[in-house]
Amino acid sequence: MNMARMVALFVWGAAARFVHGDELALLQSHQFLRAEPPGCSDCQGKMLIRVIMDSTCSDCQDWVKYQFKPLWEDEEFRSFFSKHYRLQFVATTVTQHKQGHALNQAINFAFSDLSFEAFLQRLFCWETNVHAYTPLDDGSFMEMFVDVNATVDKCKLPSPPAESATKVLLQLERAADAKAWESWRNGAPQPAEVPWVSIGGQEYSLEKPEGQHGPIHHFKDFLCRTEHGDKPGACAALVSTGIRPGATSV
Repeated sequence: MNMARMVALFVWGAAARFVHGDELALLQSHQFLRAEPPGCSDCQGKMLIRVIMDSTCSDCQDWVKYQFKPLWEDEEFRSFFSKHYRLQFVATTVTQHKQGHALNQAINFAFSDLSFEAFLQRLFCWETNVHAYTPLDDGSFMEMFVDVNATVDKCKLPSPPAESATKVLLQLERAADAKAWESWRNGAPQPAEVPWVSIGGQEYSLEKPEGQHGPIHHFKDFLCRTEHGDKPGACAALVSTGIRPGATSV
């Protein structure tokens, strides 16, 4: 890794560590989070699916790997997504992991910088290789150190320019009222439970009532049962991918 990249990642991580609460959300969604997926030239009229996740959350990793990835890798479902939906991924810090901000900023920057298909390939690699916690025999979890630089290199994520994080941080510090920056958040909530999936403005999360968990545990079934768009042939079977048996939330 060259020195420029090391400096950029260090400054990016340092900026994230000193920003908390609403300011962190604003930093995440300022110039690094697009309202539309990168390269989406025909988003008009398509329904928005927004996925809010945390890179250090095991349930989020399971959702990406076992709920979304199999559908995206299915040619019919990928065509279905492309025709009827626009997809947005937002990484925000929910757990107490010390490296959470830096890990999430890396994903947010990749989303804003890459084509959507290129971003997803990096995301699938990222969610497979970031091991932020390990389960213990007593049911608790132990925080693990993540080699962010090595994982960025392995998954070929772009490095955020150091001056960008610094510039946005200074803008936030000078803002008399942080709420004046709310427009940058594009309506994204700050959930206490992730993954949080919004489809057409309807929010779904495990912290919601039982009837609003659908796409969290059974994303394929949920899409197949909606009235939106012509369905892939695989919907006839209505076989749910489901979160991996035994998966435990952090």
